[in-house]
Amino acid sequence: MSMAGLGSPYWYEWEIGLLECLNMMRDVTVKSVVLQSSDFVSLDDVVVNYNDGSIVNIQVKHTDCNDNFTYSFLSSESESLLQKLSQEWLSKKKSNNIREIRIVTNRKWGPVKSDGKCSFEDFVTKVFPILQKDYDYDGQDLSQELSVKWFKEQLVDLGEQAAEFVRILSFVKEGDLSSVNLEIGKKVAGILGTDRKEPIKRATDSLLAKLEIWSTSRRKCQEIFRNDIYEALCVKSINLPKYELYPEKPIFPSRKSFVQSFMSTIRLCDKKMYFLQGLPGSGKTNFVSYLAQLEDSIVDFRFYTYLPVNKEHPSFSDDEGFYSGDLLWGSILTQLKDKFEKIGKLYECEFPLIYSYLSVTEKREQVLKYLPIYANAIGRTCYV
Repeated sequence: MSMAGLGSPYWYEWEIGLLECLNMMRDVTVKSVVLQSSDFVSLDDVVVNYNDGSIVNIQVKHTDCNDNFTYSFLSSESESLLQKLSQEWLSKKKSNNIREIRIVTNRKWGPVKSDGKCSFEDFVTKVFPILQKDYDYDGQDLSQELSVKWFKEQLVDLGEQAAEFVRILSFVKEGDLSSVNLEIGKKVAGILGTDRKEPIKRATDSLLAKLEIWSTSRRKCQEIFRNDIYEALCVKSINLPKYELYPEKPIFPSRKSFVQSFMSTIRLCDKKMYFLQGLPGSGKTNFVSYLAQLEDSIVDFRFYTYLPVNKEHPSFSDDEGFYSGDLLWGSILTQLKDKFEKIGKLYECEFPLIYSYLSVTEKREQVLKYLPIYANAIGRTCYV
């Protein structure tokens, strides 16, 4: 038995919305995308908001049974799909500038005639485009006349505004869920600027994981902006060491007074580099760890070449540590990514989406490029 297209209807429509999110990354006229809009009832699946205030409402009609899209599918319920969409459009048109209502489906257009009407495939591809331009059009033969008559009967409650509704209505056929996934992967690859399978998969998986938030009550804001997509695509390197060093306690009073003196000196001086000197075990790393956890700390970024001796691990081999240039610059880039994400500036600053595959020299160049950009973004000198 064929399993093509198998997947939750909700998952399918979310991924259709994800395609619109990725299109937004290339289309500067789009402001945001909403999945499962709370502003609509029948026109809620995907809403694309444009900078000019207009919107596109997309309704997704998914099947996992290889069904056809027919006339009866549009009118099988007590209130037909066309009636639901058209009535909500009528009630919302004064408050919303709806430029298009798009019915998207993975169903095949019905290929056979029905009750004397031409096939739905012929209606969508041949009759409907003419009807959009000329609502008085009646068709070229009896089968087309019957299909036009049926269609207009679904919109009779709109009266003279039916023609306006038809002009903005469209029918779009997409592939099954696997095809949509492939399309998402291609768009992600284009945005990342790479054909490497690993970063494409990691970025795509990160993007898909966001759907659980973007389309449910877990979201804080229903609009998805470019920066949200950019943050999801900008995946951290998995090869960097992870550590969080806290200062050993107690902190001596002399250290606390030295911290204030140290920060004051650095803030008031125009030198770009300082060296904190001391014998092994005198507490240099512990001092920086204490400095970093202060509320008004000057430490924005840090990298430990060697882990210090502490109570739990009293000794380390002299040959162990994170001393390669690749780890140094990769770690600072990851920290920069987190900083820009926190202030919502990843997309605006065009922070590199992929940096794991850069050379050591390229990573260093990116760090030296983005440190002053970050400093400018926060309005002060930043410290490493």
